[in-house]
Amino acid sequence: MNTKKLLSVILAVVISVSSVLILNASPYDADKITLPEGVDNLAPRFPFTDVPYDSWYFDSVWYVTENDLMNGTGGESFAPDTAMTRAELVTLLCRLCGGERVLTDTFTDVDSSKWYADYIGWAESSGVFTGTSATTFSPERQITRAEVATALSRYFSYIELSIPAADGVISAFADADKIADWAKSHVENLRTTGLMQGNSNGEFMPTSEMTRKEAATLVARLDRATLKLTAPEFIAYGASSLYSNIHGVKAGDLFLTNAGEYGLLSLGSATLNFDYRYFLMTPVEYPVITVLFDSDFKSADVKFSTLNNTFDAKVSSAKVTLDGKTYYSASIDLGSIIGNNIMNEIVTDNNYGVGKYAGVSFTFSGEAPKVLCATFAQNTGAADKSVAEAALKDVLKTNVIDEVFYEKADDKLIAKYEKEAQDKIDEIMSADGIDPATIKGTCYYISSINGNDSNDGLSPETPWKTVTNLYTIIGGGWKINHKLKPGDGVFFERGSEFGSHEELSYATTGYHAILLTPGVTYSAYGEGDKPLFTNRLVTSTPTGKWKAVDGYPNVWQLDENMKFDASRPQKNEIGAVVVNGGEMWGIRTAKYDDSYSFSTDRGVVTNGRDIFKSQAMFEDLSSLKNDLQFYYDRTDGNFYMYCDDGNPGEVFDDIKFSVYGDIIVGGGIESGGATVVDNLSVKYGARHGMAIGGNNFTAQNCEIGWIGGIDIGNGIEAWGNVNNYTVKDCYFYQCYDDCATAQHMGDGTNNGALMNNISFTGNVCTYTTMAFELWSAHFSLGSASPENLGQNSIIKNTTISDNYLLYMGYGFGHQRSYEYHPGKGGGFIDCAGFNFQQFSNVSFENNVCVHTASLVNYAQHYKTNGDRRGVEFKNNLYIASNNTYIARTNLANRTERVLYPYNERSLAYLQDLGIETGSKFYYYEGYLTDAEAETGVMH
Repeated sequence: MNTKKLLSVILAVVISVSSVLILNASPYDADKITLPEGVDNLAPRFPFTDVPYDSWYFDSVWYVTENDLMNGTGGESFAPDTAMTRAELVTLLCRLCGGERVLTDTFTDVDSSKWYADYIGWAESSGVFTGTSATTFSPERQITRAEVATALSRYFSYIELSIPAADGVISAFADADKIADWAKSHVENLRTTGLMQGNSNGEFMPTSEMTRKEAATLVARLDRATLKLTAPEFIAYGASSLYSNIHGVKAGDLFLTNAGEYGLLSLGSATLNFDYRYFLMTPVEYPVITVLFDSDFKSADVKFSTLNNTFDAKVSSAKVTLDGKTYYSASIDLGSIIGNNIMNEIVTDNNYGVGKYAGVSFTFSGEAPKVLCATFAQNTGAADKSVAEAALKDVLKTNVIDEVFYEKADDKLIAKYEKEAQDKIDEIMSADGIDPATIKGTCYYISSINGNDSNDGLSPETPWKTVTNLYTIIGGGWKINHKLKPGDGVFFERGSEFGSHEELSYATTGYHAILLTPGVTYSAYGEGDKPLFTNRLVTSTPTGKWKAVDGYPNVWQLDENMKFDASRPQKNEIGAVVVNGGEMWGIRTAKYDDSYSFSTDRGVVTNGRDIFKSQAMFEDLSSLKNDLQFYYDRTDGNFYMYCDDGNPGEVFDDIKFSVYGDIIVGGGIESGGATVVDNLSVKYGARHGMAIGGNNFTAQNCEIGWIGGIDIGNGIEAWGNVNNYTVKDCYFYQCYDDCATAQHMGDGTNNGALMNNISFTGNVCTYTTMAFELWSAHFSLGSASPENLGQNSIIKNTTISDNYLLYMGYGFGHQRSYEYHPGKGGGFIDCAGFNFQQFSNVSFENNVCVHTASLVNYAQHYKTNGDRRGVEFKNNLYIASNNTYIARTNLANRTERVLYPYNERSLAYLQDLGIETGSKFYYYEGYLTDAEAETGVMH
């Protein structure tokens, strides 16, 4: 451990005056905070009402509570001014170092049933704390400054940290004679290091007490300092992980978007290019780049390019000898080129902290030598000869594979898990509905087949026909009064179909089929298919009317009297086309809009039959050139589609047009009972299937398919604060975005989101971009420093388990364009979110994951050995191509996102860190389909 480095950080928390810490000014400028209307304090979202947002200790209290270092005192109280007890400080230090908790029978006043009992056992066994007598510990007595000094002194010895003496002479405490003998040496130890100081009179005040807010600040800073020390001082990449495992990238190639922004790596005749975008370190953290080659190159010109500037330097070759063989290196410190303004030169991707335009190139006077490895270091000292040798040795060593389960999959194995998934689908589709007898409130019945809105709706024999009797609707949807009460139940007859309603549309969010009332149960009755809720366009004929467009061969206009509101053009927009029950689907083409955050470039796409390069931008109807490629004109509401074989109404037996809008909207709240959606089918909507409030919400035994098409489209999305949110035993397929999500994007007027008690279990997800998504981003309030970005967005106590996930990034979902990754999007889970977003007690385990077009997992923070936070991956089964990646992730809560190829070396490295323990990895060589092999792109 780097003692001097830690000391410089810990000195910021030295004890001063009458408090235990030097309490610096608030990390947020309260005068710059804009609170939502009617909100005086953001602490309730924290959720402690006695911790004001603009208090100097707010950030520290948030940090320690959300990282399981400290808890509240009950309800919405943290009690910041209450003195710490001995048991509380013991617990803090044990959690801080991950100590082993054990029970002890030494102390008669420590009840083994108390929450602190095994922490005190650790304190005794570690020697950090002793009792107040031979048989008592006094766990609930307030702790004094002398006891704090003693505990810290012993704690530093326990973690083997030797702190050097402070610079200069520090005077003895004026009240040293008041310090008890048992504490004298410990207080003196911390005094001579400068960690503990006296007040303005030079007094230590050994019997004064420490408050909980002071303890929170101390521990938060100590923990952050420790985390910084755990980051490696350099990271090395071998040549294979630099380019040979990137999709389709070979020596001499450039892998760029149509705008030419994101070069991955090119090794031309004389130039070596690195782009931080995907698989290297951010230059902010690791500005020292050292590349090792197999032969001498004399010198190289280095160019560091950012969005607005280019910086030039020159480097010479240096010899590196390893085992009698000579290699050559080129090293450059970007910090020495730019000074201290690296952060200002890097344009980040939506505040995700990844350099969007940053790149470094080495240009040689002659032919570029062969690259052996590249090292990215935190400082110049880490790039010296010994480190370069160590990096090279690590990269070149052959015995890196150790007990990794990585075997080749055969057709029989794949078929086994595909059958298991199908059996689970059959189980979900045949599940019984909820028994109305279990409903405590009133039960209502609705049938589009046998209903009549003049009925009373109180029995299966007298059902309503539509959902409109559930509401009192005033002002064209701008005010809706729910007639239902928490505890009621609504039952829909199987075989019914319920479309979207103009009356239920809100502003620009499009049409909705039903609005959920919190605390109400929604299920099915009768026999047959699950009742269907949809946002599809109902045309005058089964396939609509079409007319040929003059001057544009094979382009057809939907000749329908479609409603169009120029003030709300997106409201009626057709975002997806599905023909013949899913045999094929349309490819949406849109005009480029630089004010919109999503790209219009769909890259290589498929309509279910053909594979082609999608037109990136719509210019005129000649842009439509591939079968089922379509365009919806937001200026007049007209819809155009290309069809190879003539009039679409004659070519296809059935065409479903998905209209913009969330099909089911509403959901749970914190009070009023659980909202349950059971045994419903949700299909054909060009936004989200369900857009719900995630508090006390359960979706179960539902079918959700053909969702999205206008840049977004999750099967079920919970947005904002979430507590007790469950999705279980549901069948998802053909989702444009992801299947089940909990997410939020905060801004300068709120404090991120709290997401707690989430469970995604027993589901089947197929043919979607990613199966599950968890993230919460928070744009810093009053501060632009990276340490504050998103640290107040928390996801905790979440389990994703026992799911079958197949064909991620394939099918309809393949249209979804992800800019953050080379190749098309596709993966089993996305826990990306934001730099410094916290994951606590979140696991992805016991899942069967078969076929992904790009990534296995995309996680902001993997939980590694000894980490207190991060997403834990374990006991999963994967089958993927060796052309994919096991992960794009951050480690140790740092900002870089590194691609790890799906191979033995990556798996060995990750499992050595405690990631994917107990998991099995199967691979197949090459591509999944012949079409992929022909195009070189997964789809």
